[in-house]
Amino acid sequence: MQFQSIILRAGLALLATSLAAADAGAQGPNPRHQWEFDGGARTATLGRPDTDDVVLTLKCTQIGSVETTVHGYAPMDAGTMDVGDEAWATFLHEDTEVPVSGKLHRNVVAGKFDLVIQHDLGSAMMTLLKGSGVAELDRDDRHRSRNGPQRISLKGARQAIDALISACSPSASGAASTRTPTSPVKRWADVPAQDEFVRYATAENYRGKVVLPDFGGRDRGFSMFRTRIGNGMKGGANFAGRLSIIEFGCGAGCLNVVAGDVSTGRIYDFPLGGEDYMSLTLKYRRDSRLVVAYWLDGMRCMSENVEWTGSGFRRHGQRDIGPEDACGPAMRE
Repeated sequence: MQFQSIILRAGLALLATSLAAADAGAQGPNPRHQWEFDGGARTATLGRPDTDDVVLTLKCTQIGSVETTVHGYAPMDAGTMDVGDEAWATFLHEDTEVPVSGKLHRNVVAGKFDLVIQHDLGSAMMTLLKGSGVAELDRDDRHRSRNGPQRISLKGARQAIDALISACSPSASGAASTRTPTSPVKRWADVPAQDEFVRYATAENYRGKVVLPDFGGRDRGFSMFRTRIGNGMKGGANFAGRLSIIEFGCGAGCLNVVAGDVSTGRIYDFPLGGEDYMSLTLKYRRDSRLVVAYWLDGMRCMSENVEWTGSGFRRHGQRDIGPEDACGPAMRE
């Protein structure tokens, strides 16, 4: 009996050691995750955007400004939390802790909320991520992992983030013109890379009967354009799985834009359009929540990413691409 007890205790100890090792392994960085810089999208990404297996995305939204997304921050059924709610996280590396706050955004593909943080190129978080080895990401008290902070590999982070800073700095547009022809740089106004749309992929795919707007009630503010909107929605969804983006002219070079939910009939204002956005051109896909917009402001080519959050549109900040002919490739596509 004593011999059996010794064996049992040894077996339990071995099991505890195995579980602890497995638990520690679960916290470790995913070996597939690598830092990559995309000059066209001006992003530094840790993970695999082509499969939505992404941990962090740092994106230059306008000169000197960065938007960092913590992907899969919290389950979408996390209590009373909803889109736009504020949440906290802490980045830790060696003896440095950087607390940050941001807004929650739905990630319907992962079934979780993403945390989106706005900051500048010189933020403490950027400095921390350019360290070496492994950093940690800790969520606020409502969403702490039972396994502790998530471990983040910093291998290759410095190169990717330095490249992002270079592309996002005020001197970026001037520096691009000094590069030699043997080192071509993708122009910011090129047709958007498919990875941009994949990052905002949606699992929604409404195939039911099209519901038309209630122009006599809820949607009466759009009744002046009822024929154009109704005809546009009858074709079904062309954006974000259940929306129909409808474009109609308002004069020479002028475009009005609305979005209709073909599952409910509800109409949403699109934030860009009219005489302030001449020659407006929109790029979007049925399986993505991202709209990439280009327009002319005087003699300048402008661009902006616009995201569908599930209940409205969120602007990511406009950027000056360059002279008007810089918009050519995107507008002709």
